[in-house]
Amino acid sequence: MTDIGVIFQAIHQAVDYALANSTKGHLGYAALYIRALPRVMAEQGLHEGLHSQLPYILNNLQAWKGPEARAAKKILNDFLKERK
Repeated sequence: MTDIGVIFQAIHQAVDYALANSTKGHLGYAALYIRALPRVMAEQGLHEGLHSQLPYILNNLQAWKGPEARAAKKILNDFLKERK
């Protein structure tokens, strides 16, 4: 199972990129889903909240490219696959 600290580090990288570029494409939507994570995790629990929001976050981060993006997206996608 992926270390939750590694998952949150990847989310933090996504937050930085999405907020810095929130006027480009769907990145504003990614930022909204990321900002909703604390509330959703409080309501649904840590893992359920992450599993419900990450697909939407990842979908809206398609414009995020480069080595850092690939690494962070891989961590998040692997976390989602662990549950299946």
